[in-house]
Amino acid sequence: MEKYFEELYLKGDPISGESDYYIDKNLTIPYDGTVIDKDGDIIIWKFEVRNGKRTGLEYIYYSNGKIEQINECRGNLTFGVSKEFDQNGNLRSVSIVWNNGYLRTIYINNNKIEKIENYKPTINRLPEKISYLFTLSNEELINYKFE
Repeated sequence: MEKYFEELYLKGDPISGESDYYIDKNLTIPYDGTVIDKDGDIIIWKFEVRNGKRTGLEYIYYSNGKIEQINECRGNLTFGVSKEFDQNGNLRSVSIVWNNGYLRTIYINNNKIEKIENYKPTINRLPEKISYLFTLSNEELINYKFE
């Protein structure tokens, strides 16, 4: 099921992206499906919602219709891999993200790794999915396929 952003009712802060999505005005029936946000005729944001929360894939688009960013989300937070693209569709960066916090970013320029930044997580034990992502090589992360 797909719904436009304006068709849903929100609880929380839509600016931060930490809103819960409902199909009823009383905020009792959480939405499950895909949400599309448009600026005129152009899709600018598309994301999956499960039990009222952004969970699954999130797509952010440039005004030219090309993908700017793809994020894996869980419970309204970026959780997994995030990829950013330039306006021509070229990959600019790939990141491992845990609860909106970037743990590793590989920056790419002209299809070559330009730099890698690692950030120290705030705890020693990471969730299984995030730990798995750290076992991937740089090339495997760059070629990571979203499910």
